[in-house]
Amino acid sequence: NGLVFFLHGNSGSLDNWLNNTSFYEETNYDLFMIDYRGFGKSTGRITSEKQLLEDITKAWEFILPQYKEQNKKIVIYGRSIGTPLSAYLASKLNPDLTILVSPLYNMEALRKLYYTWVPKFLLRYELDTSKHLKKIKGKTVLIHGDKDKVIPISQAKELAKENKDIVLKIIKDANHKNIHEFKEFNDYLKSLI
Repeated sequence: NGLVFFLHGNSGSLDNWLNNTSFYEETNYDLFMIDYRGFGKSTGRITSEKQLLEDITKAWEFILPQYKEQNKKIVIYGRSIGTPLSAYLASKLNPDLTILVSPLYNMEALRKLYYTWVPKFLLRYELDTSKHLKKIKGKTVLIHGDKDKVIPISQAKELAKENKDIVLKIIKDANHKNIHEFKEFNDYLKSLI
């Protein structure tokens, strides 16, 4: 039926971000994931946000022709630190659907929340989901657990408040690590795609 282009979170690799392929088999979607530089089997290391955005764009350009020519549905899916990257890509490409799970507002918002003692000028990356969300023209959905202690739900609520066309789905009792294990989460994803 189409492609889910998945950009995972900060820690780990494809080994622990791909927990269950049955969802994609049931919905008849292909799944394409990459590890960022220095993650999993990917070599090198990330030296700048610009480089990271170029890497995901190159991965997208590699996979896109196989789906665009067949007129298949395109879904860009970001999780956690993958949400600003997904929002960036979606703002450039306007896919059929953009799904951001446990989105962060931007790195400055996280700095204010957890690292107030760190001066703003030391932040190496903006990772600004908010900035990119405003430029997405297609359907965009945010999904967040109400018990998330890594990226609090207040960040998703702020993103939804600023972007009236965006839908925010709250998964009750879900946290940052287990949101994908909730039936409500998976049923909602199926209904979207």
